[in-house]
Amino acid sequence: MGLDAEIQAFVYCDNFKNLDLFHTGYYSVRISLVLFNSQHVGFPMRLLQLSEDTTKHDGAEPRLQERFFHTQSFGIKSPHQIVELKEASVFSFRFPVSDLFEPDEILVQIQLLHTPFNRNPITSTNLPTKTVSFVNYSLKSSIQSSANVFIPVIFGEDNFASVDLFLSTMLVSIHDPQRISDFQQQRKIYQENESKKQAEEQQKQE
Repeated sequence: MGLDAEIQAFVYCDNFKNLDLFHTGYYSVRISLVLFNSQHVGFPMRLLQLSEDTTKHDGAEPRLQERFFHTQSFGIKSPHQIVELKEASVFSFRFPVSDLFEPDEILVQIQLLHTPFNRNPITSTNLPTKTVSFVNYSLKSSIQSSANVFIPVIFGEDNFASVDLFLSTMLVSIHDPQRISDFQQQRKIYQENESKKQAEEQQKQE
């Protein structure tokens, strides 16, 4: 039986800078990771908030959704606004160890999401859902070796803004694929907690 390899990638979102966004409203940043050639997908397994104040932006909390890491949402009302996010997630890649010896690179996919302000409290939402800008960044280094990079992401002209990302990657294990990994346990716990939260929110709405 073949062995599996596991690579973990730590993604840290520092500051969001509004250079000249054309629309006010709530924004958030959504991040996903994939291996460019093999198309192995990285799944977020942990969410870290490094800021002491997690409610100052009056938006939706950061969350993990399937293969995406969503930062908290934040209201943008004026040009040249700077938002301290200070949030991070740990992604895990799991694949046959033979793929370690194939040339590949990590592709970081960064999306800027938006929803307008709404004065109607019944229909109001602070959860951005519409993708208004999309940036791909390719980490051109071997997946076998560790990497530590700073990624200054600049979104397009229609939504002129930037976000500072830091990415660290590391090969953490080579193991029997039948063994239950920490990654699987973390995902199971997270999914159970998310299901409980959704059930509680539905009960409140009813």
